[in-house]
Amino acid sequence: MKIKKIAAVSLAFAMVLSLASCGNADTAEGNDNETVESTEEEVAAGEAVIDPTYIHPGSLNDEKQVEETSDLWYPEGDTDSDDNFFLIYTPHQISNIGLKLQYYKTIGEHLTFFDAILNGGDGHAKTNSKIDLGYDIEPFDMDITFQDDFTCYDNVSKTTWKRSHPDWGCKPQEWYDEAFSGLVGYRDFSTNSQYIILNEDHSFAEQIREGDKITDEKKGKWEVKSANVLWLIYDNPEDAGPEAVDITAALGLEDDGEEVEDVTRNVWPQEFNISEDGKITEFGVYPTFDENNNMSFKSTFELTTIDEIDAANEASAAAADESKAAGSPYATPEDIRDISGVNLDQTPDYTVEYGDWDGWRELKDSINKGEVEGYVGEIHGIMSVAVATVSISYGSDEESHNSWIDLTVADSTDFSELPEDGTKVKITGVFWKSGNNPYLVTDKAHIVIE
Repeated sequence: MKIKKIAAVSLAFAMVLSLASCGNADTAEGNDNETVESTEEEVAAGEAVIDPTYIHPGSLNDEKQVEETSDLWYPEGDTDSDDNFFLIYTPHQISNIGLKLQYYKTIGEHLTFFDAILNGGDGHAKTNSKIDLGYDIEPFDMDITFQDDFTCYDNVSKTTWKRSHPDWGCKPQEWYDEAFSGLVGYRDFSTNSQYIILNEDHSFAEQIREGDKITDEKKGKWEVKSANVLWLIYDNPEDAGPEAVDITAALGLEDDGEEVEDVTRNVWPQEFNISEDGKITEFGVYPTFDENNNMSFKSTFELTTIDEIDAANEASAAAADESKAAGSPYATPEDIRDISGVNLDQTPDYTVEYGDWDGWRELKDSINKGEVEGYVGEIHGIMSVAVATVSISYGSDEESHNSWIDLTVADSTDFSELPEDGTKVKITGVFWKSGNNPYLVTDKAHIVIE
C-alpha cells in the first residue's frame, strides 16, 4: 500500500464533552437514600449530558464478556471495589430507554447480584425497583445521569461511576478520543481502495480511491461509544451504505415495535481493540472461527495515521523535487498524465525539427523500443488537434509525408484549448510508453505556436 496515495480531509465540527478522570476513592457503603445537600461540584458531576437511550452497553468482541457486554462500571473508577454493575439491552416496551442494570456486590467469598429495569426522563435513568442484594444490605434506588459515554453519576448515593474494560481497565472518554484522533483505516479491493479518515475535531471522511484519485467521498462525525465500539455517523443518511444501521439497531432496539423519536438512521458501528498505552491495534473487528469452531477476532482495516500520511507525502514530494532536479530519465508513473515530477524547462534530451525525417525516425524507433522512455524532448511539428497528435513533415514541397506521435496534454482534455489544426508548434514534453504506444506528454504551457 502506498501511503502517499492517501489525502486527509478536515471538516469543521465541534463536539464538547464533560470529561472526568479515573481514581481510586472508597465507595460509599450501603448506598442509602439519605438526602445530602448538593455542592456545586456534585451538581456539575450529575449533569445529564447524554440521553441514556443512546448509551451503548459495550462490545461483543471480548472473550471476557458478561451477558453480551465487556464493559463494567465501577464506583469512582476503582476496579478493586466490591461493587460494580453492567448494562444490558432490554426490549423497549419493558424499559423506555431500552436498558436494564445488573448490580454485583462481593461480600467476603460470596457474590450477590440484582437486576433492575431502567426507565428514563429528562436525561435520567432510574431503577424501577429498589436493588435488593440481601445480606442485610438495605435496598436502595439508583438515579443515573451520564456526563459522557464513560462517566455517569448516581444522584442518590452521590457517587461517580466509570466504565471499565477487563483488559485495560478504567479510562476516561478523552483517552479513547485521543487514540482515534488522526487515525486512518484503509483496505484494498480489486479495483479501488476505501479509507476512513478520523480527524481530531471528531469529523470523518470515508473515501473511495482509484490510484491517487478520490472517486467518492462521504462525511460525518465519529463517536467512541464504549470500550470497544466506535460509531461513524454520516451527515447524509443516504451516504451511509449497506453496512450502516439505524441507531435503534445499533443500540439493540430494532425489534421493539416502537419508534424512538429523533433517531438518525445513518450509523456504521465499528468494533476495535486498543492497547494499554492507548494505541488502536485493530479496527473494524469481526469474529472468525477456526476448524474447531473457536472464535477469534480479526481487523477489517489496516491502520496508519494522518501524521504518517503527511510525512509520506512530504517524503514523496521531496523525492519528486530531487528527481526533477536530477533531470532525465524520469520513472513512468501509474497515470501517464502525471508529470508533476518532470522538469519540462530543462535542456531537452532530444530535438526534432520540421522535415528532420532521419532524426524523427531514429527517435521514434528508440521510443518504440523503450530506449528513451522518461526523456524530455522538443518537437517542432504540425498540430493535429482532431486526434490529439503532433506530426513531423518530411520530403519535398511537392511530395510531403507525415509521421506522428500521440499527444497527451496533462492539464486539458478540451481540444478547443489547443492551437488550431495545422498550426506549426514547438512542443516540449516527456516521452513515455503505455503498452506498445509511445506518448508525448506535456501541458498547455509547453505548447508554443511558432
